Amino acid sequence: MKPNRTVFLILISFFLITACGNNEPEGSSKPKPLVELAPDFSLENLDGGQVSLSDLKGSPIFLNFWASWCRPCRAEMPDIDKIHEVYGKKGLKVFAINSREKNKIVEKFRKNTGISVPILLDKTGSITKQYKVFGLPVSFFIDKEGKVAASIMGQMDYQDMDIQVNKIL
Repeated sequence: MKPNRTVFLILISFFLITACGNNEPEGSSKPKPLVELAPDFSLENLDGGQVSLSDLKGSPIFLNFWASWCRPCRAEMPDIDKIHEVYGKKGLKVFAINSREKNKIVEKFRKNTGISVPILLDKTGSITKQYKVFGLPVSFFIDKEGKVAASIMGQMDYQDMDIQVNKIL
């Protein structure tokens, strides 16, 4: 390849990457949520009851997708439980959505950890897919109108959760 042609291709590549790579306004550092509006669902809880997202409209919601085999999921669960205890009194609805595990495994996890956060069972993984979750853990912070204010991939600590919760209260 000729030197001029190589330089031209590099410049064109640079232009395309910078022009198409970021649709966020300048100065914006807020990542776009995985989904804009929280998809509705109806899931069974560990007690056999059903919880529907549409029944919670008007409340701020914290959803955490997790599995017991996931080390970061297990590590953040005590902080999620603490958020549930502290902010549940202020109207926050917190749910830990277990992805594709059997009831017995989830019940054993709850018993061994002593957590009180409500656990919902996504037995087929269909809700996990609707929320575009492809790795665990993932947390969603949903405002009172049902819009996803933030989706956070990976393990969070109490302080991280607290910051996100206060944005939707």
